[in-house]
Amino acid sequence: NLLELLLFYSSILFLSSVVDLTKASSAGLPEDTVRVEFYNAHDSPIQIHLLDRNTMVRDPHSAGYSTFKDVHALEVGTDASAAYETARHGDVFVAYDKRGIKRDVYVITADTSVKEQRFEIRNYNMVEAVFQNNVPGQAVEIFWVKPKIGEEDEEEEVFQAKVEENGRYTLFTHTNHKFVIYNNNNREDTKLELIVTAEAGQSQLHILQFNRVQLFIHNPEEETIHLFWKENNDNEEDEHHPVGTIHAGDEINIQSDPFHTFVAFTADQNGEVKDYVGEYIVTANRGESQKITIG
Repeated sequence: NLLELLLFYSSILFLSSVVDLTKASSAGLPEDTVRVEFYNAHDSPIQIHLLDRNTMVRDPHSAGYSTFKDVHALEVGTDASAAYETARHGDVFVAYDKRGIKRDVYVITADTSVKEQRFEIRNYNMVEAVFQNNVPGQAVEIFWVKPKIGEEDEEEEVFQAKVEENGRYTLFTHTNHKFVIYNNNNREDTKLELIVTAEAGQSQLHILQFNRVQLFIHNPEEETIHLFWKENNDNEEDEHHPVGTIHAGDEINIQSDPFHTFVAFTADQNGEVKDYVGEYIVTANRGESQKITIG
């Protein structure tokens, strides 16, 4: 009888543990996690990488953000969704295109009481910056300038790439980010500073050549101006490369070359190109500066 009684109580304990496990599994996600879903509206697959927050040493939105440990990856097909079930507030995800180039950064901001956050990957929020090395016979080194955070901090130059003669380097960054370029063989005496002026989702081409024209472009109009560099192609139609947006009353400073042509358009209420304003030609010589006033 004693043995039967022990077996009876053991069976009750076992059943109660099963019930407890069932309750735990049906409760859903852990209390401190968020379900994050990514929808890909682009015409090619996207890879979403979750970064290990314990190895993040730089601002994840910066061009110089490269030191991290990839702890999870999601493959998101065309016109499809994928979800990561146990994200936490503050987690960082990075989207890469099919070439393996970083295209955008997503930070989980949802409160754990919301339990879900959805990102639609339709328009990238970063600028595609293309650096073309036209320095004769020389390689160049590109550095992103990490801005000061506090008054006592100093700007930090973060190495991005070494680009050989006639080579190109592409990275994704943000408007107003600053880069410095050094001649690989004569670093002390040659330094070129470039500012990203293109808007999010646009591409900007930087021609790397020392002793260029410093160009100041002022917009005195009451409307926002979209500025493009016009590339003249002998056998094809001219291409317009976005330089940046100049808001009413603002001025931008860029590097250019003699006889380069820039085209200005007004912008509509949605920020899209509207009306043609005019074309402007660089007339200054190398090493000189020139001011252009739109209108």
